[in-house]
Amino acid sequence: MAERNAVRLLKALLEGTLSGRVRWEQTASDTAYVVSFADESITVGGGSDRDQVFVRISSGDKTVDVYTAMSLTLEGSSGSTLKDLTDLFEQLFVAARRQAMSADDVVEKLLHELEGSAAGKAKK
Repeated sequence: MAERNAVRLLKALLEGTLSGRVRWEQTASDTAYVVSFADESITVGGGSDRDQVFVRISSGDKTVDVYTAMSLTLEGSSGSTLKDLTDLFEQLFVAARRQAMSADDVVEKLLHELEGSAAGKAKK
């Protein structure tokens, strides 16, 4: 039962992130992002390998639980395959990173600069 709720939580986080209802922030780590609630926080982090993505739930300064795709698969009652869970964790990590790092704004700024410099060169 706890694993099913964990998967529901991850899906709700992903949906909330994509819709803008959940706002991720940078942490001291280049590979971890955090969202804070009233008394709890959730950190998503990872490494260079998509299998290394984790989600940590904290209450105050205490870690309540840590999930990985593998740990939820090993628990066995989530009803999801390792591939499905790995994809979910990776999608959440990428969405959190893009939001926390304002990736869309950076891309738009770069496009504006590139398109502006290309237009300037065309006029010469």
